[in-house]
Amino acid sequence: MELQLRNIGMIKGADIILDGLTLIAGENDTGKSTVGKALYAVVAGLNNAHKYHDLDNRTDIIINSIMINNNLENAVLIKLKDKNSKIYTIYKKEQNNYDNINDFISNYIRNFFDEDIKDRNNFKIFCDKLKEYELYDYLEEYINKLETLLNNNIPDYKIKYSGIKNQIELEFIDSIHSFNTEKSNISILDDDNNKIIDINIENNKIDESVGIGNIEQKDITYIESPFIFYFKDVFDRYEHYFGSVVDELEIKRRKSRFINSALLNRIDNLFIKLTYNKTINKNNTISNYINSIVGGVVEYNKLNSKLLFKRNNNYIELSNTAVGIKSFAIIDLLLKSGVFNDKHILILDEPEVHLHPKWQIEYAKLMVKMAEELDIQILINSHSPYFIEAIQKYSEKSEKIADKTNFYLSEKQDDGYAVIKNVNDDIESIYKTLADAYRKLDEDTLWNETKK
Repeated sequence: MELQLRNIGMIKGADIILDGLTLIAGENDTGKSTVGKALYAVVAGLNNAHKYHDLDNRTDIIINSIMINNNLENAVLIKLKDKNSKIYTIYKKEQNNYDNINDFISNYIRNFFDEDIKDRNNFKIFCDKLKEYELYDYLEEYINKLETLLNNNIPDYKIKYSGIKNQIELEFIDSIHSFNTEKSNISILDDDNNKIIDINIENNKIDESVGIGNIEQKDITYIESPFIFYFKDVFDRYEHYFGSVVDELEIKRRKSRFINSALLNRIDNLFIKLTYNKTINKNNTISNYINSIVGGVVEYNKLNSKLLFKRNNNYIELSNTAVGIKSFAIIDLLLKSGVFNDKHILILDEPEVHLHPKWQIEYAKLMVKMAEELDIQILINSHSPYFIEAIQKYSEKSEKIADKTNFYLSEKQDDGYAVIKNVNDDIESIYKTLADAYRKLDEDTLWNETKK
């Protein structure tokens, strides 16, 4: 599979092969993370399209049902002013049973909602009642919308584009285009170099006139940082403190203010996988290797919904362990969840950041082992010479992964754009770029001296 990016974020162009283990090196602010975000947006958006659509559809049905209820009150009020209407006749006959006209309207409307109108059969009965009492015309706009939503006859290609569109908006908001450009493209090519996904974006809007295919990769996981466990603690505490004073919908509304972001969307997706702990671990060799590195075992306790680290028969919550242990723990829990297979893509954004050089090397070895034994596709961004060299040396020793490991260098150009190029034949260019920091250290003077 190949990912092609044109004018995405600060990236002018990138053609990235994903066939085993792919590593993108470069300094900060050279577009490395943008590659992972773009890939995640398309794959997650496409594979979750029907789930997103069903969720949006249910939400729209509820909203339209509420709108119908609100406007039904207005329609009844209007008909009450017509002394020849059926509703006015009923009101005059029964008005002694109500405190006032508003009381009548409120109680009378309940007769229209004997059953849930979100059910198709009940919806038809509801519409027949509206016609009988000459109220249908006042609500026709909302009725038509609700009928369309209940029928849910949306073409498959529209659902696909909607899923990708939602995920792209989440990842990039309104800044997917490169500087001073209004057109961008994200494409995915299959192993035969056929373009199966072709997303053209102009003025931050996706062109839906281009056909969209399917990809073999059915799941994707993005690991941004081992600090995700702290985010989870914040959510749990929020619900603990506010759950007793507000209802569930209000909790969700308030939480959405700070979880409706790309980062926390990916965290939510990741936590679902981390806590889906199967009893049988088919990857014992790799999991045992992780246990030997961190000196303990990670597990999810379903009874109290806690992620725990066990060492010498002592348990502590995973959120209280060293950051390095968390980094390995995430991989181990994903292994135990059973999500990894040859249809899975794993994205890691600078995984070495919180690791000692010794553990950077161990983590690199782990990635090679996973690519070799699980057949998953791994995309890694890094700027650590230790980690990159370890990936290079361990992959070269693997007969299965050696020719499926690709190295890229991301560099910012004079015009401010970044270009990502394959450097399989010139890996030394990566180390040369990263070594520039040491040369600067030798040549540079103190800041206060340069200011004089």
